Amino acid sequence: MKNLFFVVAMYAALFLSSCSNSSDEINDDIQSLSQGDFISDQMAKLHDAGFDTSKLELSHDHFVYDGDMLIGFDDVEEVGFHSVSDMIFGDNSRVKQRIYGNGVPRHLVDDVKIYVNSDVPTKWKNATNRAISKWNALNQGNSKIKITLTSSSSSAHIRVQKYYSDNNVLANAYSATSTKIGSPISVNTKYNHWTEDGLTTVMMHELGHCFGLAHTNDNSETLLAGTPASDSQSIMNSSTGNSYRPFSFYDKKAVEILYPKASSSINLSISGPSSYRVVSGRNYHAEWILSIGANSEAPYEITWYTRTGSTWVEYSSAKNSTTIDNQQFPRVSYSIDIKAVVKDKNNKTGEIIKSNIRAN
Repeated sequence: MKNLFFVVAMYAALFLSSCSNSSDEINDDIQSLSQGDFISDQMAKLHDAGFDTSKLELSHDHFVYDGDMLIGFDDVEEVGFHSVSDMIFGDNSRVKQRIYGNGVPRHLVDDVKIYVNSDVPTKWKNATNRAISKWNALNQGNSKIKITLTSSSSSAHIRVQKYYSDNNVLANAYSATSTKIGSPISVNTKYNHWTEDGLTTVMMHELGHCFGLAHTNDNSETLLAGTPASDSQSIMNSSTGNSYRPFSFYDKKAVEILYPKASSSINLSISGPSSYRVVSGRNYHAEWILSIGANSEAPYEITWYTRTGSTWVEYSSAKNSTTIDNQQFPRVSYSIDIKAVVKDKNNKTGEIIKSNIRAN
């Protein structure tokens, strides 16, 4: 949640900030949340994972953490952030930028699709487009994140929707988990009067939550090694004005640490048909062949994935094979994406996607 507050100096300025409560209010909130065994158990798990329970608010089927990060009850088991620093750095270095959750699995972020509901106001749509462009610009460096808009809600990883509330929350987003990208992002139409620059900054920030980034200025979150003790320019700070704010140098560094491009990836290609026949519930045989470049060394670990919606599913029958066929594909008319992920003898990796293979 991005909260609005006024600072009076020589003029009044509008900012975004996270909630603050008195200690008595926090204790009352915790007591009310703990009335049911289920809620108490969920809060205990989040506390054990390192979350500051004073920043938790209870909603219908989820928690709101630090204002604009939403955690579904079903996702509590998968949201825990202590293992991130251990996994990536082998220590618990307490330096910024900040993260929560385990980050999104890296093979998911190179083809992220966003669907914007048709009733979202034009200014918010434009801000979403601009935010996508800013995130994709990081891909020109050492980050592998790549985002596109989709016209299909069923294939989207992130959905943008509107709501109205007469409070001081501009937008919120569900948190990333160890298995999926956070979704949806909800934008508050009360703030349609904000400039497109300001709303672009908000959408850049909320997308950060979808990828596992927390508020940079929140001392309770896990901290990424290689970033400084403070960063007043970070897009992930919980306060900002109604203007455009670019990614800071250390925002970019944090994303590159979490989602790096392979330093020297294996050259891969997939050959095979762009469609195949389905007749009377039967898939007529078709297959696709993976070619592995000479800039690698056998033996290889090969994992195939398929996707008909927004989620990649491992195609276990083709494990460590350079060929995948359609015999285990759903026997209906639809389109499917396939992906091969390869690791060689020297742990060099590569991956390739063939999209929109149609069943006719």
